[in-house]
Amino acid sequence: MKRLVQIFLLSLIIFICIYFYKNYLKKETKTKNNVNDETLIIDNNTDQKNQNNLIENLSYNVKFFGNKRYMINAQKSEILNLDNSEIVKMDFVIAEYVDEEKSPITIKSNQATYNSTNYNSRFTNNVKITYLNHLIEAENVYIDFKNNIILIKDNVEYKGPLVSMKSDGIKIDLTTKNMSIFMDKKFENIILESKK
Repeated sequence: MKRLVQIFLLSLIIFICIYFYKNYLKKETKTKNNVNDETLIIDNNTDQKNQNNLIENLSYNVKFFGNKRYMINAQKSEILNLDNSEIVKMDFVIAEYVDEEKSPITIKSNQATYNSTNYNSRFTNNVKITYLNHLIEAENVYIDFKNNIILIKDNVEYKGPLVSMKSDGIKIDLTTKNMSIFMDKKFENIILESKK
């Protein structure tokens, strides 16, 4: 009799273990697989959202104190959110900064990056800046509205009505319109040619 009770209890424990495994552990495994499938669907949607961030013919217009304004337009753009800022990567870009005297500085480039939080911009690849009858070409141009400057760097060529010049960089103060010309390497000189 004692042996029979032991066999019954052992059978009952085995039955309970099998029942527990089939009803609880196996369902957990299925749930985990379903979660993975849902994650894949979420990942696919994220990729699709990134593709939906592409915009054609995007423009931003910013008005500053004293009737100053900044406009930037691009044929193609991609909007990214980084560190709580909207960063816009742009292709085929035209930007214009107009001061209170209505004198525009126009910047054209193949690519640009625009921060919609502080309006700072970086222009790259075939950058051309025009101001009145002055033309500046460079590889990189940075507009910093906090410090009110335009920094023009790398293979800078200036063409004006009286002179042409090559340097490593030009810094323009947006408030005073003063221009500083510099070379990164101490032993290289700014090349200046008179047109007269």
